[in-house]
Amino acid sequence: MSFNKRRVYKEKIGTVANHSVWLVDGAYVRKTLDENFAIYDAHHHLPFIPKYELWIEDTSNPSEWHFFIHYLIAEAAAIAEGRSPAEAQRLAEAADKAERGRMWEVEHGERSREKNKKMLERIRRTQYRKFKGPVEVWRVDGQLVRDLFSTDYGEGGHDRVYPFIPKNEIWIEETLPAQEMHFILLHELHERYLMGEGKDYRHAHAGATQIEDRYRDHPKGLDARIREEMAKNAAHASV
Repeated sequence: MSFNKRRVYKEKIGTVANHSVWLVDGAYVRKTLDENFAIYDAHHHLPFIPKYELWIEDTSNPSEWHFFIHYLIAEAAAIAEGRSPAEAQRLAEAADKAERGRMWEVEHGERSREKNKKMLERIRRTQYRKFKGPVEVWRVDGQLVRDLFSTDYGEGGHDRVYPFIPKNEIWIEETLPAQEMHFILLHELHERYLMGEGKDYRHAHAGATQIEDRYRDHPKGLDARIREEMAKNAAHASV
C-alpha cells in the first residue's frame, strides 16, 4: 500500500535493533491507511508500515516512547524466532509490563503500585463536558492507565471493555488533539451502545470502526452524530 511519506513521517527519533523509529501523523494514518492504528505499531501488525520501521504517534507522551519501542522490539524478536502472533503478543505484553514495573519502582520507589491512591486520582485529568449524557467522558493520563492497569489501553476505552474504568465512563487519551478526540469518542460511544445491545466486543468494535471511518472521510455532522450516540447510550447506562 502506497502512502504520502511527507504527510506520514514527522521525525526520526532513533534506531533500535536495526529498526528505524519514526514519529508519524497518527490522525493522517487512521484517515488514509487504517483506522486501527493506535499510538504505535509495526509491520507485523500493519503491513503498510515498512519492515524494520517502528511508528509512534507524534502526539503521544515522549516519556512512553521507551515502552512502546520495548514492546514492539520484543514482539518482533518473538516472531523472528517462529512464535505465533498470539504468543509473540503475550511475550511482548509480559516484557512491557515488567519494564513498566521496573521503571515505576526506580522513579517512585514503591512496589505496590495499585495502592498508590494519589497516582490513581491523577489518572482522570479533566471531564469533557461538551457532549452531555448518561456517560461521563474523561480525558486521562494514558501512561498512568498503562502503568497501573493495562498496557493494552490505547487512545480510548469504556466501562464495557475495561473493568478498571468506572461504570458509565469513557476515557480518552489526553494527548489527542480535539478533532481526533471526537473521532475516538464517536467510536467508543457506538461500540459501547452495540455491546449494550448484546453484541460481543469483536462485532461491536467492527461496527464502531465503520462509523468512525465514515466520519473521518466526511466529518460534517460529526458533533451531531456524537450527541445521537450519547443519547442512545442512555438506554444502556450501567447501574
